[in-house]
Amino acid sequence: MKNGISKIYFGLALSALVFASAFFAACHNPIVERWWAEDPVPPPTEIIVDGNGGGSGHNFAAVVFIAAGGVPAPQALNIAWGGVIGRLRPMSNPPLGFLGWFDENGNLWDVETRQVSESDDVNEDGFITLRARWLSTPYTVSFVTGPAPAIPDQLIPHGGRIIQPVNPGTLDDGRGFAGWRIGSEPNDELWDFDRWTVDKDVTLYASWKYTTRNVEFRANGGTRPDRSLLNRTNVVVPVGGLIQNPGPLVRVGYSLAGWFSDDGTFEHPWDFSDDEVEAGDTTFYLYAKWVVNEYIVSFAVRSAAAPQPPVQRVRHGTRAVVPAEVATLPGAVFLGWFTNLNFDTLWDFNKEVTSNMTLYANWETTPEIIVRQIRIINVSFIDFAGDSVTYNQQHAVPPAISNLSNLQIANNIATLAEVVGILSQNPTFLLQLAGHANRVTQSPSEEADLERVSRARADAIVEELTAKGIDTERMINVGFNPRNLAQDAEHASLNRCVELVIIEIISK
Repeated sequence: MKNGISKIYFGLALSALVFASAFFAACHNPIVERWWAEDPVPPPTEIIVDGNGGGSGHNFAAVVFIAAGGVPAPQALNIAWGGVIGRLRPMSNPPLGFLGWFDENGNLWDVETRQVSESDDVNEDGFITLRARWLSTPYTVSFVTGPAPAIPDQLIPHGGRIIQPVNPGTLDDGRGFAGWRIGSEPNDELWDFDRWTVDKDVTLYASWKYTTRNVEFRANGGTRPDRSLLNRTNVVVPVGGLIQNPGPLVRVGYSLAGWFSDDGTFEHPWDFSDDEVEAGDTTFYLYAKWVVNEYIVSFAVRSAAAPQPPVQRVRHGTRAVVPAEVATLPGAVFLGWFTNLNFDTLWDFNKEVTSNMTLYANWETTPEIIVRQIRIINVSFIDFAGDSVTYNQQHAVPPAISNLSNLQIANNIATLAEVVGILSQNPTFLLQLAGHANRVTQSPSEEADLERVSRARADAIVEELTAKGIDTERMINVGFNPRNLAQDAEHASLNRCVELVIIEIISK
C-alpha cells in the first residue's frame, strides 16, 4: 500500500478472468453461473475502482487486470490486505489460448489461493496490476457433463492450466457434482486443476455422488461487479468434497476479506482449496466478510514556511479533519485546501471521503507584497541530474509583479554552492524555489507523475540548503509548477528542473 500522495482523479480499469465463451457458439450454456452470461461488458477504457479513483487504501488493495485482448473486458476489485481474489470470470481471445494472470514481476498468479500484499505493487503506483498472457496453437479442452447442461470448451496453450469451470450443479436424482475425471469410469482419477498442465487435447468427465449437503452463500450486502445480486446462493456439494469459490463480489466502500463458516464472529475463514464439506442434516452456511475501506488523505503544502500536516486515514463515509495549523506566509493569506493544483475546487470538510485524495494548500498574495519593489538577483535552474544552468528570464517575469522597478538578472551563476554563497553573505535575500516539469500531453496521470518527481527533487534541494545553514524561513513558494510544452516552447530545454530565484525586497 502506498502512503505517498494518491491522486483523487486517479483510477483504473476493472477485471475478471479468463476463458473461451463467446467464441464457442456451439457450446451454449444457459444455466451455469448466469451472472457471467449477464454481466455487461464495460468499455475497455472505462476507469472504475469501487466507483471512485485513488488506488489502494490503508487497509485494502486495488487490484486491476489488463486483459491483453481478452473479452469480455475485465473489471477491478478492492480486496482486503491478506485476502484472495477468488475465481474470476472467463475470457476468450481466439484463436489464442489463455496462459494465466501474471503479477508485476512476471510470475503466474493463482487467483484462488494467493493473498494480496503491499509488496505486490512493485511499480508503486497504488494498484496491483495483473496481466493476461495468451499463446498461439492451443489445445482444446472439452467437458462431458452427461445429463447436466453443457459447458463451453476451453483453448489452453501448451504448458497452461485448465481453468476450473463452474460446477454444473445437481442432477434431478439428487446426486451432487463431485469433480472432473480424466475418463468416463467412476474410478478414473480426478483432474488436479492446481498442479496439472496441458500438453495435448483433453476431455474431462463430470463425476457425481449421492451423499450430499446443501450449502448456502450469504453475501452480506455484496453484489457482482456489475451490481447485480448473487444469483447462485444455494449449491449441493458431496460430503467430503470442496465448495467452489462463488467468484468476485463488490460492495461500495468496503473490501472483501474472505468467506467464513460462522456468522458474526468471523473467526473461522473458509479455505475453498482445502476445507471439505462434512456430513450434516442442516444447510451449511458461508458468510462474506467485509471491512470498511480506509482511505489515505494527504496534504500538499507549497511552501517550506508552512507546516506539513500529517497524512490522515479516513474510513469510507466519514470526514477528514481540518489540519490544526497552517502558517500564514509573509504577505499572503491562506485560502484553504483545494482538490487539485488548479485551485478551482475548495474542499468542504463537512463532505464525506469516498476515495484516496490529496488536498493542496493555497495562498493569495496580499496587496502589500505587490507594491513592494524587488530585485531579482539570480535565476538558476538545477536539473534532476544535479547539474546547474542559468537561464535569462527577464522577459518572463510573473504578471503580478511586472510593474515593479529595479528588476535585474545577475550574470551567470552555475552551481548550487554559489547560490548558497550569495544567500549566506546576504541574510536579507529570499529564495523562491519550485520544481518544474514540461508535460507533453494533457493527461492528469502524467502531471501527477511529474509533480511527484519534481516535488521530490525540490525537497532534496531544500534539504541540501538547510544542511548548509540556509533557514527554511527564507524560502518562499516551495512547490511545483507544471508547464505545458506546447504552450511554453521557449522553456522546452527545462524538462525536469528545480528553479531557484534569489530575491531582495528593497522597499515597500
